[in-house]
Amino acid sequence: MKRRLRAALSERGWSQKDLRDRLELDGDAIGVGTISQAFNPDHKGLPSARTLAKIVTGLRLPQRERFALQQLRVRADREHGPWWGSFLAAAQEASAGHLLDAVGVGAPRLSDIYVRQRVIAYPATAGLGGSVESEILEQEDPCVVLAEAGGGKTSLLHAIWARSTGAWLEEGPQTVVPILVTAASLTAPRPLPDLLAHAVTTGLSPYGLLEELPVSAFRTAPHPGTRWLIMVDGLDEILEPRMRCDVLLRCVAFGNRQPADSPYRFVFATRPLPAEEMELLGPGTRRYQLQPFQLSEIPVVAEKWFSVLDPGNAERTASAFVSELQRRRLFPLAANPLMAGLLCQLYGAHPGGGLPGHRSDIYRDFVAYLYRRQARGDGVGDGALLPQTQASLSRYGPEVVKAAMSTLVRLPHLTAYVAAERQAGSTASPLAILLSRPEAASPVWALDGLRQVWETFLVEGLRRSGLFTIQSGELSFAHHTLQEYLAARYIASDPSASKRALKNLFQKQMKRPRFYLPKIWEPPYEEDDDSFSGFLIDAWTNSSSKHAVESALLRVATRGGDDWIVSQAMMGTRLPKDVVAVVADIFIALPSELSDGYWEVACAGQVAKLGDSRGFETLARLVREQSLDEEDRFKAAWELAYLCDQRGTASLKAMVDNTAIASELRIRAACALLEFADPYGAQALAALAGEDRGPTPWTPKAEPIPHSEWEQFEQMRRITNTLHRYASQLRSDEETQLMVAAALSRRNEAGDRDTFSNLACDPTLSTKIRIMMAAVLARLGDYRGRDTLEALGGDESVAGFERIDAADVLADCADPRYQPILEQIVISSLTNHPPSTGDEGFQAAHLLIYRGGEEGRSTLHQLAVNPALHAGIRLKASMVLAESHDWRGLQALEILSHDPLAQPEVRAWAERHLRDTKRPQGR
Repeated sequence: MKRRLRAALSERGWSQKDLRDRLELDGDAIGVGTISQAFNPDHKGLPSARTLAKIVTGLRLPQRERFALQQLRVRADREHGPWWGSFLAAAQEASAGHLLDAVGVGAPRLSDIYVRQRVIAYPATAGLGGSVESEILEQEDPCVVLAEAGGGKTSLLHAIWARSTGAWLEEGPQTVVPILVTAASLTAPRPLPDLLAHAVTTGLSPYGLLEELPVSAFRTAPHPGTRWLIMVDGLDEILEPRMRCDVLLRCVAFGNRQPADSPYRFVFATRPLPAEEMELLGPGTRRYQLQPFQLSEIPVVAEKWFSVLDPGNAERTASAFVSELQRRRLFPLAANPLMAGLLCQLYGAHPGGGLPGHRSDIYRDFVAYLYRRQARGDGVGDGALLPQTQASLSRYGPEVVKAAMSTLVRLPHLTAYVAAERQAGSTASPLAILLSRPEAASPVWALDGLRQVWETFLVEGLRRSGLFTIQSGELSFAHHTLQEYLAARYIASDPSASKRALKNLFQKQMKRPRFYLPKIWEPPYEEDDDSFSGFLIDAWTNSSSKHAVESALLRVATRGGDDWIVSQAMMGTRLPKDVVAVVADIFIALPSELSDGYWEVACAGQVAKLGDSRGFETLARLVREQSLDEEDRFKAAWELAYLCDQRGTASLKAMVDNTAIASELRIRAACALLEFADPYGAQALAALAGEDRGPTPWTPKAEPIPHSEWEQFEQMRRITNTLHRYASQLRSDEETQLMVAAALSRRNEAGDRDTFSNLACDPTLSTKIRIMMAAVLARLGDYRGRDTLEALGGDESVAGFERIDAADVLADCADPRYQPILEQIVISSLTNHPPSTGDEGFQAAHLLIYRGGEEGRSTLHQLAVNPALHAGIRLKASMVLAESHDWRGLQALEILSHDPLAQPEVRAWAERHLRDTKRPQGR
């Protein structure tokens, strides 16, 4: 084939450059490397079908010669098997679909609405040189994509899938061949290649896959020099921890088998999981933490959605939508990518209408919207379900048709039952769960072929509702939060299930943090439980359990759960008014006890997040309070702006223009305006870039908002230069430097990271600032940040607690160098240091235990029995050991309770701890 292509090029007297120029004129440009590979006989790769079609068109070959060349390519490609071409075509079609493509024919394609999110990557040997999609495709080791519910994990995997599959079709062989499977499809006790073949075949069949993929294709590399990139989605949706661990261990075993020759690489997408499960992937596994949309990004998201939903009025509809978000104070909720999509679709269905104010109301309206589509017959698939059902079942008699119509009426309730069973941990398929209900069973099974037709009817009923999609051949909820919402509604309607859920959420979470303290309420350990808990609270508001739930929430509010209730309010949970009032009163009373401006602002912010007007009014008053510290006034203005109160942005603008306050604070106010998508922030920073006087009072220049790409580029270049200059000049205000660092990190440029590195290595700055700057750099994935943290953590001239902070950041980045730092601090506390340093040793050992190190336990035991240390430190070490179920803690408490050299109160506390430890829990 390549010989004939070279001959055709030679006959025309063209060079490869001539062909490339002609293709550019025709609008079919091909890269230099792609054309070179297509004509190079020494290059083993084949041109893709699309590349070959462009080349033969550009060469103006006759139709017979074109057909002959295409046949030669097909024959040369047979090493993949006849399935390869249809596999790539089906993968391209499947990868282009959106997460919620189950909602119907009009659902947008991912490429039309995808907005790349900010990512924090750790650990890494270098920063994100390009996009996160490129880095995941290029790296050799397994990695994990983390985000909260609806945080964009699946969309990122689809973007990676689409990019790589498109490259295979456009350019030929790549380093990996991506496939997307669900974690649930890897749970069966069968060899991994068998599971992959089945999952990919069933997953791609609806997208044009022509034949079943052979198991042998997944036993080896898909192409010489390439590997399978297995993207495992929904790991957190396996609710049984042991089953999740089995999936991880199976994948790790295959990935680590002869790594250089392994045909597999793995990418996992999940909500945050317990540390012991993540550790199964190995200490160096890279993690990508997806960040919610910034407020400045939401208008971009809206414009993309409405360019599909309302193409004729996209800009105007997006603007009205953003105004409605601001009016309803829904910006924090819309920062979640899934919630942003749901809100756009709801608003697009009724442009100019209002939006629901609570998360469950959004899901309620969205589910109702899907059912209305199904009833009208414009849901997934062609035609209405009702006439098709009647036509397919009529030959079995009127009794069967009547039963089918009754099942369709009950389908919403049956779907909620399926959701509740899956949420409770059932691994049965939705169809099997549905068939277990008498309401979904056929009245007769004896008729020939009825079972298969009935099961098809049920599957279509679920799929066309828009709530389900087919993944790896099995029905699955289009998103896990849809399952949570429906499960919560079902549980709230079932008295016995509701009673069990109430006990699990409120009574079992009452725990005693210390043996001598009363019980307090602790949030569920798994972070994704917060989402389901919020749906449950909403569902209980209109059920018979309403009063019991309100009493339980009041108890939670006064037993340490006040911050959790605020987080539920920010999530969009509808909370009882009495509970909101009690929590608000708690936060309002705190500042009077603490008499501190910082706490006044913090508590007022919590009250405002509850939706209580007293919080907003207090924040507005604090912004105007001249006796308050400027720093606290800035934080009050920021809180108001974040909560979509116009007084916040107005106050920030006033701070920018106020020459009487410190210019450091004015810089931070301008950065905040930039974050909140206010054009005045960019104008102010651009004006600063023209000042040569350094961080001194200045007057903003009246600079017009740029429109052309060049003007925007020039303005952002000046803004970045300004931030660089201020970051390197400001020395007095730690918080200001952090604010500038955060603004720079959003630019994600190499120069910005050099600034962080220079600040982290600057000996004229305080160690605290250097650790903060190194932490920002480390969390951006730059090795220099972690190296600086190691150096500061190992420096014995640095204060012990600051060294512990450095080690803690290293541990967060999964860098094993944190351990020797903590061990060194602990050992130093046991030698020739004064007794006061023992407390640092205690904290370091406590952190070692928290991070899972056995060395921490041994060190705590040495602290507990060391008579040279202060008795209070020995008591704390003994307590922590005892609480971690280490018998040496009980032994140390026994010794301390009889130590005549210890203070009487210490002996009394040790005796009490000992008594409480031996007492049965809960009595």
